[in-house]
Amino acid sequence: MSHPAKLEIRPATRRQAKLRAAIYGPSGSGKTYTALRIASAFGEPICVIDTEHRAAELYADEFDFGHLPLEDFSPDTYQEAMALAAAEGYGFVIIDSLSHEWAGTHGILELVDAIKKGGNNYPWSDATPVHNRFIDAIVRSPFHVLATMRAKTEWNIYKDDKGRTQMEKVGIGPIQRDTTEYEFQLVGSMTLDHEMTVSKSHLRVVQVGSVWQEPSEEFALPIRDFLATGDAPVKPTEASQEQVDALTALLVEEKPERGTEGSDAERKMHAAFDGERARNMGVLPEEFVVDMTTKIAARVARLREDREAAATREKAKAEKAAAKDDADKAKAAEREKAEEKAPEPATAGE
Repeated sequence: MSHPAKLEIRPATRRQAKLRAAIYGPSGSGKTYTALRIASAFGEPICVIDTEHRAAELYADEFDFGHLPLEDFSPDTYQEAMALAAAEGYGFVIIDSLSHEWAGTHGILELVDAIKKGGNNYPWSDATPVHNRFIDAIVRSPFHVLATMRAKTEWNIYKDDKGRTQMEKVGIGPIQRDTTEYEFQLVGSMTLDHEMTVSKSHLRVVQVGSVWQEPSEEFALPIRDFLATGDAPVKPTEASQEQVDALTALLVEEKPERGTEGSDAERKMHAAFDGERARNMGVLPEEFVVDMTTKIAARVARLREDREAAATREKAKAEKAAAKDDADKAKAAEREKAEEKAPEPATAGE
Protein backbone atom coordinates (compact mmCIF):
# COMPACT_ATOMS: atom_id res chain seq x y z
CA MET A 1 0.00 0.00 0.00
CA SER A 2 1.44 3.39 -1.00
CA HIS A 3 1.13 6.55 1.10
CA PRO A 4 1.89 10.22 0.43
CA ALA A 5 5.53 10.97 1.21
CA LYS A 6 4.66 13.38 4.03
CA LEU A 7 3.00 10.62 6.10
CA GLU A 8 5.30 9.01 8.66
CA ILE A 9 4.66 6.68 11.60
CA ARG A 10 6.85 7.37 14.65
CA PRO A 11 6.95 6.04 18.22
CA ALA A 12 4.39 7.83 20.40
CA THR A 13 5.82 10.45 22.73
CA ARG A 14 4.26 11.89 25.88
CA ARG A 15 4.27 15.63 25.30
CA GLN A 16 3.22 18.59 27.37
CA ALA A 17 -0.28 19.81 26.57
CA LYS A 18 -2.55 22.78 27.07
CA LEU A 19 -5.84 22.60 28.95
CA ARG A 20 -9.01 22.43 26.87
CA ALA A 21 -11.86 22.60 29.37
CA ALA A 22 -15.46 23.77 29.49
CA ILE A 23 -17.93 24.37 32.29
CA TYR A 24 -21.61 25.07 31.85
CA GLY A 25 -24.49 25.91 34.13
CA PRO A 26 -27.50 28.17 34.63
CA SER A 27 -27.20 31.87 35.38
CA GLY A 28 -25.84 32.37 38.90
CA SER A 29 -24.07 29.02 39.16
CA GLY A 30 -20.64 30.66 39.41
CA LYS A 31 -19.14 29.82 36.01
CA THR A 32 -17.05 32.99 35.63
CA TYR A 33 -15.76 32.97 39.21
CA THR A 34 -14.92 29.27 39.03
CA ALA A 35 -13.07 29.78 35.74
CA LEU A 36 -10.98 32.54 37.31
CA ARG A 37 -10.15 30.39 40.36
CA ILE A 38 -9.03 27.49 38.17
CA ALA A 39 -7.02 29.73 35.83
CA SER A 40 -5.25 31.47 38.72
CA ALA A 41 -3.87 28.17 39.96
CA PHE A 42 -1.94 27.69 36.70
CA GLY A 43 0.27 30.70 37.35
CA GLU A 44 -0.03 32.02 33.78
CA PRO A 45 -1.11 35.51 32.65
CA ILE A 46 -4.91 35.36 32.26
CA CYS A 47 -7.05 36.97 29.57
CA VAL A 48 -10.85 36.90 29.75
CA ILE A 49 -12.68 37.17 26.43
CA ASP A 50 -15.93 38.55 27.83
CA THR A 51 -19.28 38.29 26.03
CA GLU A 52 -21.30 38.53 29.25
CA HIS A 53 -21.69 42.32 29.46
CA ARG A 54 -18.35 42.78 31.27
CA ALA A 55 -19.41 40.43 34.09
CA ALA A 56 -15.83 39.31 34.71
CA GLU A 57 -14.87 42.82 35.83
CA LEU A 58 -16.87 42.24 39.00
CA TYR A 59 -13.94 40.10 40.15
CA ALA A 60 -11.11 42.41 39.06
CA ASP A 61 -10.36 43.30 42.69
CA GLU A 62 -9.77 39.62 43.52
CA PHE A 63 -8.03 38.29 40.40
CA ASP A 64 -5.38 39.73 38.09
CA PHE A 65 -6.38 39.36 34.43
CA GLY A 66 -6.52 41.08 31.07
CA HIS A 67 -10.04 41.90 29.91
CA LEU A 68 -11.25 41.78 26.30
CA PRO A 69 -15.00 42.50 25.98
CA LEU A 70 -16.76 41.61 22.72
CA GLU A 71 -19.88 43.16 21.23
CA ASP A 72 -19.86 41.11 18.02
CA PHE A 73 -20.02 37.35 18.48
CA SER A 74 -19.12 36.04 15.03
CA PRO A 75 -16.61 33.16 14.98
CA ASP A 76 -14.14 35.45 13.19
CA THR A 77 -14.33 38.00 16.02
CA TYR A 78 -13.65 35.31 18.62
CA GLN A 79 -10.66 34.11 16.60
CA GLU A 80 -9.28 37.64 16.28
CA ALA A 81 -9.60 38.02 20.06
CA MET A 82 -7.74 34.74 20.62
CA ALA A 83 -4.99 35.77 18.19
CA LEU A 84 -4.60 39.08 20.04
CA ALA A 85 -4.36 37.27 23.39
CA ALA A 86 -1.65 35.00 21.98
CA ALA A 87 0.27 37.90 20.45
CA GLU A 88 0.28 39.72 23.80
CA GLY A 89 1.65 36.69 25.62
CA TYR A 90 -1.31 35.46 27.67
CA GLY A 91 -0.90 31.87 28.80
CA PHE A 92 -4.45 31.16 29.94
CA VAL A 93 -7.56 32.36 28.11
CA ILE A 94 -11.06 32.19 29.56
CA ILE A 95 -13.81 32.41 26.94
CA ASP A 96 -16.81 33.68 28.87
CA SER A 97 -18.92 32.55 27.16
CA LEU A 98 -18.80 30.17 24.22
CA SER A 99 -22.59 30.17 23.88
CA HIS A 100 -22.68 33.54 22.12
CA GLU A 101 -20.67 32.18 19.17
CA TRP A 102 -23.61 29.83 18.63
CA ALA A 103 -26.68 31.82 19.64
CA GLY A 104 -25.51 35.44 19.93
CA THR A 105 -25.41 38.46 17.65
CA HIS A 106 -23.71 37.45 14.38
CA GLY A 107 -23.27 33.95 15.79
CA ILE A 108 -23.74 30.73 13.85
CA LEU A 109 -27.54 30.56 14.16
CA GLU A 110 -27.85 34.12 12.82
CA LEU A 111 -25.47 33.20 10.00
CA VAL A 112 -27.68 30.25 9.07
CA ASP A 113 -30.75 32.52 8.97
CA ALA A 114 -28.92 35.04 6.78
CA ILE A 115 -27.83 32.32 4.36
CA LYS A 116 -31.42 31.04 4.15
CA LYS A 117 -32.72 34.53 3.38
CA GLY A 118 -30.11 34.75 0.63
CA GLY A 119 -31.85 31.87 -1.13
CA ASN A 120 -29.58 28.99 -0.10
CA ASN A 121 -31.66 25.98 0.89
CA TYR A 122 -28.66 24.24 2.45
CA PRO A 123 -27.31 26.89 4.84
CA TRP A 124 -25.47 24.47 7.12
CA SER A 125 -23.13 23.49 4.28
CA ASP A 126 -21.77 27.05 4.51
CA ALA A 127 -22.16 27.65 8.25
CA THR A 128 -20.67 24.40 9.56
CA PRO A 129 -17.16 25.00 8.15
CA VAL A 130 -17.16 28.47 9.76
CA HIS A 131 -17.99 26.96 13.15
CA ASN A 132 -15.51 24.11 12.69
CA ARG A 133 -12.68 26.56 11.97
CA PHE A 134 -13.46 28.35 15.22
CA ILE A 135 -13.45 25.12 17.26
CA ASP A 136 -10.21 24.10 15.54
CA ALA A 137 -8.71 27.45 16.58
CA ILE A 138 -9.51 26.61 20.22
CA VAL A 139 -8.07 23.11 19.97
CA ARG A 140 -4.85 24.35 18.34
CA SER A 141 -4.38 27.51 20.42
CA PRO A 142 -0.99 27.98 22.13
CA PHE A 143 -2.48 28.73 25.55
CA HIS A 144 -4.70 26.98 28.09
CA VAL A 145 -8.41 27.47 27.32
CA LEU A 146 -11.33 27.29 29.71
CA ALA A 147 -14.67 28.10 28.09
CA THR A 148 -17.87 28.74 29.96
CA MET A 149 -21.23 27.97 28.39
CA ARG A 150 -24.72 28.98 29.34
CA ALA A 151 -27.06 26.09 30.07
CA LYS A 152 -30.49 25.31 28.78
CA THR A 153 -32.60 25.34 31.92
CA GLU A 154 -35.80 23.86 33.22
CA TRP A 155 -37.59 23.93 36.56
CA ASN A 156 -37.48 20.78 38.66
CA ILE A 157 -40.51 20.50 40.98
CA TYR A 158 -40.10 18.23 44.00
CA LYS A 159 -41.20 17.66 47.60
CA ASP A 160 -38.75 18.48 50.39
CA ASP A 161 -38.34 16.42 53.57
CA LYS A 162 -41.28 18.26 55.13
CA GLY A 163 -43.60 17.51 52.24
CA ARG A 164 -43.53 21.06 50.88
CA THR A 165 -43.43 21.66 47.13
CA GLN A 166 -40.16 23.20 45.99
CA MET A 167 -38.91 24.46 42.62
CA GLU A 168 -35.28 24.31 41.54
CA LYS A 169 -33.73 25.69 38.33
CA VAL A 170 -31.38 23.11 36.80
CA GLY A 171 -29.17 23.08 33.73
CA ILE A 172 -29.91 20.35 31.21
CA GLY A 173 -27.15 20.93 28.67
CA PRO A 174 -24.93 23.68 27.24
CA ILE A 175 -26.11 26.23 24.70
CA GLN A 176 -23.76 25.28 21.89
CA ARG A 177 -23.62 22.77 19.09
CA ASP A 178 -24.40 19.27 20.37
CA THR A 179 -20.98 17.91 19.41
CA THR A 180 -18.92 20.71 20.98
CA GLU A 181 -18.15 18.76 24.17
CA TYR A 182 -16.20 16.22 22.12
CA GLU A 183 -13.49 18.83 21.51
CA PHE A 184 -12.62 19.33 25.19
CA GLN A 185 -10.46 17.23 27.51
CA LEU A 186 -12.57 18.15 30.52
CA VAL A 187 -16.21 19.19 30.92
CA GLY A 188 -18.09 20.06 34.10
CA SER A 189 -21.65 21.09 34.86
CA MET A 190 -22.45 23.53 37.67
CA THR A 191 -25.46 23.99 39.91
CA LEU A 192 -26.81 27.05 41.68
CA ASP A 193 -25.05 25.76 44.83
CA HIS A 194 -21.70 26.33 43.00
CA GLU A 195 -21.13 22.61 42.84
CA MET A 196 -19.41 21.17 39.77
CA THR A 197 -19.84 17.60 38.54
CA VAL A 198 -17.28 16.32 36.04
CA SER A 199 -19.17 14.83 33.09
CA LYS A 200 -16.14 14.18 30.88
CA SER A 201 -12.42 13.78 31.55
CA HIS A 202 -9.49 12.68 29.41
CA LEU A 203 -7.17 13.52 32.31
CA ARG A 204 -6.50 10.64 34.66
CA VAL A 205 -6.08 13.02 37.61
CA VAL A 206 -9.79 13.92 37.40
CA GLN A 207 -12.46 11.24 37.57
CA VAL A 208 -15.74 11.36 35.66
CA GLY A 209 -18.58 11.74 38.14
CA SER A 210 -16.44 13.47 40.77
CA VAL A 211 -18.15 16.39 42.50
CA TRP A 212 -16.35 19.58 43.53
CA GLN A 213 -17.75 22.28 45.76
CA GLU A 214 -16.48 25.63 44.44
CA PRO A 215 -13.50 24.17 42.55
CA SER A 216 -10.21 25.91 43.27
CA GLU A 217 -6.49 25.03 43.62
CA GLU A 218 -7.21 21.58 45.02
CA PHE A 219 -8.96 20.78 41.74
CA ALA A 220 -6.70 22.75 39.37
CA LEU A 221 -3.14 22.04 40.54
CA PRO A 222 -3.11 18.29 39.74
CA ILE A 223 -4.42 19.15 36.26
CA ARG A 224 -1.69 21.75 35.74
CA ASP A 225 1.03 19.33 36.80
CA PHE A 226 -0.35 16.48 34.69
CA LEU A 227 -0.44 18.64 31.55
CA ALA A 228 3.11 19.90 32.18
CA THR A 229 4.50 16.34 32.12
CA GLY A 230 6.40 15.20 29.03
CA ASP A 231 8.53 16.57 26.22
CA ALA A 232 8.09 20.12 24.99
CA PRO A 233 5.85 20.54 21.91
CA VAL A 234 7.62 20.39 18.55
CA LYS A 235 7.83 23.72 16.75
CA PRO A 236 6.58 23.45 13.14
CA THR A 237 8.74 24.34 10.13
CA GLU A 238 8.34 28.02 9.27
CA ALA A 239 7.30 29.08 5.78
CA SER A 240 9.86 31.09 3.82
CA GLN A 241 9.19 34.72 2.93
CA GLU A 242 9.03 33.73 -0.75
CA GLN A 243 6.26 31.21 0.05
CA VAL A 244 4.33 33.80 2.07
CA ASP A 245 4.72 36.41 -0.70
CA ALA A 246 3.49 33.93 -3.33
CA LEU A 247 0.42 33.10 -1.23
CA THR A 248 -0.28 36.78 -0.55
CA ALA A 249 -0.09 37.57 -4.28
CA LEU A 250 -2.60 34.82 -5.06
CA LEU A 251 -4.94 36.00 -2.29
CA VAL A 252 -4.85 39.55 -3.67
CA GLU A 253 -5.42 38.31 -7.22
CA GLU A 254 -8.44 36.34 -6.00
CA LYS A 255 -9.86 39.40 -4.23
CA PRO A 256 -8.12 42.65 -5.26
CA GLU A 257 -9.56 44.50 -2.25
CA ARG A 258 -7.14 42.47 -0.10
CA GLY A 259 -4.39 44.59 -1.59
CA THR A 260 -5.98 47.84 -0.39
CA GLU A 261 -4.21 48.95 2.76
CA GLY A 262 -6.58 49.39 5.67
CA SER A 263 -9.49 47.57 4.01
CA ASP A 264 -11.55 45.00 5.88
CA ALA A 265 -10.43 42.33 3.43
CA GLU A 266 -6.75 43.13 4.02
CA ARG A 267 -7.28 43.10 7.78
CA LYS A 268 -8.92 39.68 7.66
CA MET A 269 -6.13 38.29 5.50
CA HIS A 270 -3.42 39.39 7.93
CA ALA A 271 -5.56 38.32 10.90
CA ALA A 272 -5.67 34.80 9.41
CA PHE A 273 -1.86 34.77 9.20
CA ASP A 274 -1.55 36.13 12.75
CA GLY A 275 -3.99 33.51 13.99
CA GLU A 276 -1.88 30.71 12.51
CA ARG A 277 1.25 32.18 14.08
CA ALA A 278 -0.54 32.43 17.42
CA ARG A 279 -1.59 28.79 17.27
CA ASN A 280 1.85 27.58 16.24
CA MET A 281 4.32 29.05 18.72
CA GLY A 282 4.81 32.26 16.75
CA VAL A 283 5.52 30.45 13.48
CA LEU A 284 3.55 30.61 10.22
CA PRO A 285 3.79 26.91 9.32
CA GLU A 286 5.11 25.91 5.92
CA GLU A 287 2.48 23.16 5.75
CA PHE A 288 -0.32 25.71 6.20
CA VAL A 289 1.11 28.09 3.58
CA VAL A 290 1.70 25.31 1.02
CA ASP A 291 -1.80 23.90 1.57
CA MET A 292 -3.41 27.35 1.27
CA THR A 293 -1.33 28.16 -1.82
CA THR A 294 -2.53 24.97 -3.52
CA LYS A 295 -6.18 25.72 -2.75
CA ILE A 296 -6.05 29.41 -3.68
CA ALA A 297 -4.03 28.69 -6.84
CA ALA A 298 -6.78 26.33 -8.03
CA ARG A 299 -9.42 29.00 -7.40
CA VAL A 300 -7.34 31.68 -9.10
CA ALA A 301 -6.79 29.39 -12.10
CA ARG A 302 -10.56 29.06 -12.46
CA LEU A 303 -10.94 32.83 -12.15
CA ARG A 304 -8.33 33.35 -14.87
CA GLU A 305 -10.16 30.88 -17.13
CA ASP A 306 -13.44 32.67 -16.46
CA ARG A 307 -11.83 36.04 -17.18
CA GLU A 308 -10.27 34.74 -20.41
CA ALA A 309 -13.57 33.22 -21.49
CA ALA A 310 -15.36 36.49 -20.69
CA ALA A 311 -12.71 38.46 -22.59
CA THR A 312 -13.09 36.12 -25.58
CA ARG A 313 -16.86 36.58 -25.50
CA GLU A 314 -16.50 40.36 -25.26
CA LYS A 315 -14.00 40.38 -28.12
CA ALA A 316 -16.30 38.28 -30.30
CA LYS A 317 -19.21 40.52 -29.36
CA ALA A 318 -17.19 43.64 -30.22
CA GLU A 319 -16.01 42.14 -33.52
CA LYS A 320 -19.59 41.19 -34.40
CA ALA A 321 -20.80 44.69 -33.54
CA ALA A 322 -17.96 46.23 -35.57
CA ALA A 323 -18.74 43.97 -38.55
CA LYS A 324 -22.41 44.92 -38.34
CA ASP A 325 -21.46 48.58 -38.12
CA ASP A 326 -19.20 48.23 -41.18
CA ALA A 327 -21.97 46.44 -43.07
CA ASP A 328 -24.46 49.15 -42.15
CA LYS A 329 -22.03 51.84 -43.30
CA ALA A 330 -21.42 50.01 -46.60
CA LYS A 331 -25.17 49.72 -47.23
CA ALA A 332 -25.63 53.40 -46.44
CA ALA A 333 -22.82 54.31 -48.84
CA GLU A 334 -24.37 52.18 -51.60
CA ARG A 335 -27.72 53.90 -51.10
CA GLU A 336 -26.07 57.31 -51.36
CA LYS A 337 -24.34 56.33 -54.62
CA ALA A 338 -27.56 54.94 -56.03
CA GLU A 339 -29.39 58.13 -55.17
CA GLU A 340 -26.65 60.25 -56.85
CA LYS A 341 -26.87 58.21 -60.11
CA ALA A 342 -30.66 58.25 -60.31
CA PRO A 343 -32.04 60.88 -62.86
CA GLU A 344 -33.86 63.80 -61.38
CA PRO A 345 -37.64 63.77 -62.11
CA ALA A 346 -38.79 66.19 -64.83
CA THR A 347 -40.55 69.35 -63.69
CA ALA A 348 -43.82 70.67 -65.17
CA GLY A 349 -43.43 72.80 -68.37
CA GLU A 350 -40.14 71.33 -69.47
